[in-house]
Amino acid sequence: MEFTPMAVVYSKAPNGNSNTPLSYQTFDYTPEEGVTYYRIKQTDFDGTVAYGKCVAVTFSSHKAGDFVISPLPNDGSFTVTGKQDLNTPIEITIYTLTGQCVYQRIITSASETFVVDATGYLAAGTYLCRLNNQLVSENFRLVVQ
Repeated sequence: MEFTPMAVVYSKAPNGNSNTPLSYQTFDYTPEEGVTYYRIKQTDFDGTVAYGKCVAVTFSSHKAGDFVISPLPNDGSFTVTGKQDLNTPIEITIYTLTGQCVYQRIITSASETFVVDATGYLAAGTYLCRLNNQLVSENFRLVVQ
């Protein structure tokens, strides 16, 4: 398997060394349709390289496992449909393709379908929409006209 670098995240620690755990995150803002494999490559100052375990992530711009977003494209208002009653809180976060969070909301209770109205937050363009609940985290490409 051949990997292509998608991001570089620099150390948060002074001089690159820390005795306490540090948390890092990055996003793939232009994921390919289907299954993509990710792994972390850590390079120390002395050039020593270590790799994390390989993780498979499935991305679909129209439908992912437990949620469906429609219509696509839309005007910033869209419907989210789940496969079952969504009886756990759902966090909806929308990011620009440069990683800026432009909309975030938590739905505390919903039936199988609910409407997200982010029209005042989204200009025309392409966004990454992330839906999280206790059971699943899914990403969608969201196109606003």
